[in-house]
Amino acid sequence: MVNDNYIQILSQIAEMRQKITLLNLLPEFERSFNRVFALFENEGLVCSYPLGERYGETRTDCEASVSGETGENMVITRVLRPIVHERSGSELFLVQRGVVIVENANSQSAEEHENS
Repeated sequence: MVNDNYIQILSQIAEMRQKITLLNLLPEFERSFNRVFALFENEGLVCSYPLGERYGETRTDCEASVSGETGENMVITRVLRPIVHERSGSELFLVQRGVVIVENANSQSAEEHENS
């Protein structure tokens, strides 16, 4: 069973990462974030940060809010809560669905996020 405090810590770290990214400071902190996420992976928790990934209505690991107009080419432009899986042997089990903002990939804002 996963410790809920670990999931909350991962969510807080992801929020800090998001804010640092918005300040264009991620390259200075990315190595530290990777080390922290690796420590959690050693404990069996895998954190996914799907920023820039395509989003479809059949995707079950995220809850999405749409910003702007919908379309066939939706992309994740903001991650409010990361996806967290628990590793058990060679299998992954979803323990936290991600919460994301998605936009039409053809919109200006979505293109900016994909290029960053």
